This record gives sequence, structure tokens and C-alpha cells, in this order.
Amino acid sequence: MTRTQRIRCRMAVIAGTMILVLISAVVSVPAYAFWSVSTVSPSSGAASAASVNPGSAPTLTVTKNNIRVSWAATTLSNGVGVSGYIVTRYSAENIAQVSLTGCSGVIASISCLESNVPDGLWTYTVTPKFATNWIGAPSAGSASVRSDATAPINSVSLTDKSGGGSFLTGSTLYFRGAIAGAFRLTNTLTDVGGSGPASSSTASLGSAADWTHAPSAVSTPAGGPFVSNSFSWIAGAVTEPTIAINGLDNAGNSAAAPVIQLRLDNTGPTGGAISYAGSYTTASSVFATVQAVADAGAGTTPGGTRTLQRATALLSGNACGSFSAFADHVTNPAVAPATQALTVVPGTCYKYQYVVTDNVGNQTTTTSPNVVRARNYQTIVGATPGIQSHWRLADTGTVADDIGPANNDGTYFGAPTLSQSGAIVGDLNTAVVFDGINDYASVPRQISTDFSIEFWFKANPQSNGRNTPKFWYDGAGLVDADVSGVAGDFGVSLTKQGNVAAGTGNPDVTVLSNKVVDDNAWHHVVMTRTQSTGIVQLFVDGTFEGSVTGGTQALTGPVSIDFGRTQATRNYFAGSLDEIAIYTSVLSAATVRDHNFSGR
Repeated sequence: MTRTQRIRCRMAVIAGTMILVLISAVVSVPAYAFWSVSTVSPSSGAASAASVNPGSAPTLTVTKNNIRVSWAATTLSNGVGVSGYIVTRYSAENIAQVSLTGCSGVIASISCLESNVPDGLWTYTVTPKFATNWIGAPSAGSASVRSDATAPINSVSLTDKSGGGSFLTGSTLYFRGAIAGAFRLTNTLTDVGGSGPASSSTASLGSAADWTHAPSAVSTPAGGPFVSNSFSWIAGAVTEPTIAINGLDNAGNSAAAPVIQLRLDNTGPTGGAISYAGSYTTASSVFATVQAVADAGAGTTPGGTRTLQRATALLSGNACGSFSAFADHVTNPAVAPATQALTVVPGTCYKYQYVVTDNVGNQTTTTSPNVVRARNYQTIVGATPGIQSHWRLADTGTVADDIGPANNDGTYFGAPTLSQSGAIVGDLNTAVVFDGINDYASVPRQISTDFSIEFWFKANPQSNGRNTPKFWYDGAGLVDADVSGVAGDFGVSLTKQGNVAAGTGNPDVTVLSNKVVDDNAWHHVVMTRTQSTGIVQLFVDGTFEGSVTGGTQALTGPVSIDFGRTQATRNYFAGSLDEIAIYTSVLSAATVRDHNFSGR
């Protein structure tokens, strides 16, 4: 080579180098191509460009939160291998992350293991690099993988319960060993943001001879919930083994559920005493009080485990018939101790009991010896055989309304005071007050043979009747059908001495009460007449006061019956009258007592 050729060659190298420096100064990395210079003789000097090929899309293998990234080797366009690779991880939002130990920096090999990757969904790219500044295009992104180092969460519940009861609370599972039974355990495994539930397993119960369970590892349905094999026990089981449950997610993370301890519970709740008044009532409801209950085992819960039950029987007079079996009446009554209003129907007897069942089926029943006898005076009178008329005297106008089957309305005369407090306890029905001067009511007579007259009255002392009573018509008329002279008539009055008088005419006969009743208190009076014997009976406050024998003819003399006066002698009554009833039958002593008691 001549001196001139050597100079030209050097100048070419220098020029090429300057071009590369200028390119490096103007174009920032990454650079995909570079210049190579050839000085092979006899060249006068030459330069050629080579590029870095793009990276290959990596494949990923994940174990919990360790991700292995593998890819194919990359070369330059002239076949020369690259120096290394830059591995980049991206979040689900396509945000580049800082590579962790194992895949950071420039990787000389074609795989790396990134450890302790945070839980999440990731993709990777691989970028080849040559020498110091020459970088190829990044690879396409890998398929997404999820790193998951968090164990799933167990949520265990009972299902398929049968036979003796079972109840899970926390990590304690109560069972009623007196009766054979079975259950399964459902694990509703959750793995939010993780790889998802994979399976749930149960272990053997060991040497518990009165229990049977085949260990299970359940992986269907995909994602759960996973239902175990059956756990069953024989009648009379007493052993209390433990149950181990383990949940597994798709990344291989496992979590042991709290060990379930089986506990025998054959004992019913305690407490729950029931109390209510054992008496007659005219109200539409009675009140029962139940006391609190406690349970040292499975416990009790509201919503059907507490029941107020009742048995019923027909009320006939004062006697209850045969009681029915107890049946549910109020489910889940007011939380004890509390009072519960219970509806009753007149003419019915009631007994109540409180039944409390714990969560495994043990039952405790508390009873009371008390019996409720429900009465309603109007209903009882209306149901009495032979009822013809019933004037409740709850009127607001001039008509005395008969609610009985005869519908025998009457008329008020004078100006009696209406809508006054009535005789029947617990009944808002009102009464009439007569002034003893000119107040009375009159109704057509519709009885003459066998009959009973029933009513309630209240009077002040010595305000009625004549001084020396001989017959009923000498008193102040209460319910009277007297006519002048010898006639077939009848009536009931109050004497000046405070006795009740009842009698019939032709011949005139009268029976007086033994007790004095003009004491400003309500009293119940019944007069009966039997045509075939002529016998007249008098009852006051449910007690038989005496009888007398009169004529046996039909008592058809009067046209009407007056309330509050005697018709012929015009002896007016000063006081209150209520609940006048007339029957075409002779009431028995038992019925009279029953009616008297019903009003009180």
C-alpha cells in the first residue's frame, strides 16, 4: 500500500467513526442497527449496517408467586447472537413494573425466575440487547398469568341434615346423640382476586366407633361450593371427635379451617314457665306470661323454636268437656319474659303450654294446671234452650230492642235514663235507670205456660214498694204482668224491705227471697214457672231462694209485660234494670248458676 493509500484508509476510518459518534449523539437508545467497518486489504475502507432482531414472545410458568419466564434466542440481522435480554412485567392495566430479583437487569440466558411477585394478573415482554447501546424491538406480550401466594378462605356450613338434630355455631358442632342422624359439611371456599377455589378435603374421624365418615377431597363443581361425604352417628352416640377441613386454591395455597369440635347435646332448654289466670272470663282475650329460657348446649333461636300451644274443650254450664290435643297457637310468641294476648271464644275452655325446642331438637314443655273458661253473656243467653226474647236495654231511643228470636220490641214511657253502666262485668253494654215516678217500658206478652224470666237489677235501700207486702204486686215492679182482680197473671217485684218477690195469679201465690238486695249493687234474678205443677221458683244471685205452688192454667190475663212498674197497682221502681230475658222453658238450677256466674 502506498503512502497515499494508507492516508485515505485512515481518513475513511476516522470519517466512519465520526459518523457513528454523530449518530449516537443524535439518536437515543434503544437502537436497532449499527455500523460495522471493514478494512480488509485491498479495500480502501468500507462500512456496513447490521440490525437487532425483535425479541421472541416469552412463555410463563407460575408457582404461587414465583414466575419463570422463558423465550427463544434472538440474533442480529447478520446472524450474530445478541448479548442479553431485558425482561419487563406489566400489570393488568398494562403498566410496566420494576422487575424483581431473578429477572432484573440484563439476562444473559433465555429464561429467568422472578420470585415473590405480588398477587395479581401479569404479562411479560422480552427485549434483546447487543453490546452496550444496541437494543432490539420488545417481543409481543406473553399470555397472562396470575401470581397467588394468598391462601383461600374457608366458610363451612351444615347441609343435608337428617335424623337427630345437628347445629354448627362457630367451631362447635352440637349433635343430638339420643337419635341416629347425619349431616354433610359444605365449604363455600373463597379466593377473591386469587387463582380461585380448587378443592376442599376432610380427614378421618379416627377411632370414634359410633361415628362413620369416609375422608373426602372434593373438587367439583369447579369453583365450589364443595360438599363433603356424609358424617353419621348411631343412636346413643356419646363420643365427641374433631373434624379437620382444608381448603385449596388453584395456585396450590392451602388453608386449614378451624377444627370443628363435636359436642353431645341431649338436654332440653330450662326455664320457660307459663302463667295465666285460671278463671271465667267474659273478655275476648286472656293474657299468658312466659318466662325466659336458657340452654347450655346448642341454644335456642327465634323463628319457630318457641311455640305457645293450646287445648280446647266445650264449656257446658260450669263444666269443661273433653279437651283436644295441644296444638300450635302462637309461633314464636313475644320474647320472654313477656305477656301475650290470646283470643278466646265464648263457650270454650282453654289450657295453654309453652314448648321450647333447642337447635338440635331437644324439647322442653312447661304447663299450667289453670283452665280458662271463656264466657260472653249475650252469647250464653242466646244459646240457652227456650230463649224467646232478650232485651239488653242498651237502647238510645224510645224503642226497647229485643235481640232474641221473637224480635218482640217494646216502648219506653216517661223519661228513663238510658246508656248507664251495665251489670255484666267486662261488658260495655249499657243499662236503663228508672226514676220510681213514671218511668217504665212495655212489651207484648208472649208467654203463658212454661216460662222463665231473667234479669239484673240494682236499687237503693227502702226506696220501693209498700210497707206490708203480701203478694208480688205489692212491691215495686221489676218485670211484671199483673192485672186487676183474680186472673192468670204473674210478675217479679222488689219489696220495701229489700226482698225480691215472685208470683202468679188465680190463685195469687208469692215466694220471697231470703236475702235483702236493695244495697245499690247488681243482683241476678230468675223466676221460673212450670205449668203442669204450678210450681214457681225464685233464684237470686244464682242461689235457690224458695218456691210456691200456684195454678196450672195458662197465664193469659195480661196483654203486656212492663219493666219498671207493676201494671195494675202502678208501683214504680227506682233503680237500674239490665239484660232482661224471657224463655219458653224452665231453666235448671245449674243453668241459673251458670248465667249468674257468667255475668260476674
